[in-house]
Amino acid sequence: MTPATKLPGDLNTPENLAIITKMVTQWSRLMAWSWTDYLAFANTENEDQERQLKTVLIETLKKQAQNMEAYVSYGNPDSQAVADDLSRDIENLLLGDNSQVSRLQGVLLTLSDVIQRVTGEGLITTERQYRNFTQQLSFQVVTSKYVGEFAEIPPEVRRSSGESEKKYFAYIAYPPRPELSNLTVTYNDLYTWASSSYPGGNYLPPSSCVPTFT
Repeated sequence: MTPATKLPGDLNTPENLAIITKMVTQWSRLMAWSWTDYLAFANTENEDQERQLKTVLIETLKKQAQNMEAYVSYGNPDSQAVADDLSRDIENLLLGDNSQVSRLQGVLLTLSDVIQRVTGEGLITTERQYRNFTQQLSFQVVTSKYVGEFAEIPPEVRRSSGESEKKYFAYIAYPPRPELSNLTVTYNDLYTWASSSYPGGNYLPPSSCVPTFT
């Protein structure tokens, strides 16, 4: 029997649960990476590219959230267009398609390369057999919580948007980094989680204040 989860529709299958579990770990490591000065390729020829990649990821997440909130609050179509473009940028970052992200032209290092360097495994979202899974997600960033979620896109919304292949919203949590302390999360927690040196081996991050999915 498939375990009860909060996942909608046909995401709630053993295969998809396995994909999402891996995504939870890998994405939360990238969030910790974005909140620290840790660089997987420090003191190598790829250090500058990693810095550029990190900067673009942070800016993309922040701007997608800002423009989506402007559209939801005020119905601004220009903000919707920007938010949609940035959602596609997030998708391409997760697929390892830097060439499709205008601000990463010439940057060959991908998020998958960073995770590969840290853990020995690339992003699951870049693996050929799982690309279709990634491409059915519409990525939206929220800054008000630490735990993201998946929600089914209503058929009428899919039709009106002209993107019928998108079946689910993937709400990515990216709040401001909390004040670092033992009551929230410490810099050492973030650093060791980002660098895959955190003890324990759990797939969940060391604190509920590190953004992740559910």
